[in-house]
Amino acid sequence: MNLIRPEIYDRLFPWREAILGVVIKAVGFYWIFTSFGLLRWIGVALLVVGTVLLIQGVQRARFPAAGDGPGVLDVDERQITYFGPGGGAAVSLEQLCKVEFDTRTNRQWWFHSDSTPPLTIPANAAGVEALFDALSA
Repeated sequence: MNLIRPEIYDRLFPWREAILGVVIKAVGFYWIFTSFGLLRWIGVALLVVGTVLLIQGVQRARFPAAGDGPGVLDVDERQITYFGPGGGAAVSLEQLCKVEFDTRTNRQWWFHSDSTPPLTIPANAAGVEALFDALSA
């Protein structure tokens, strides 16, 4: 038995980290204003942790999510590898000089480096959620 309708669950699932951050911040605020001593300092720590989770959760939720698009993306040892229907390509994160996200025609990533032609990856390719962690570094 599901407690939440599937449509609402699908909308809230990408925001799960941000929601958890808000809940942790609320507990931290409650402990800061209603308690004293050690529990008040734990509330301050929860406030900091909740803020970090909230910021990271909002960034991750706004990041284009993976889907059932063409190709598979793999990020391994600071190298982005894309295996698409028309072939594949790879680019090292150290050699990147520009990263673009094109929303005009097709939602796709463009990775430019000095030594290779631009690598184009659809935003709904399988495994594209690994780009968030790779690009945040």
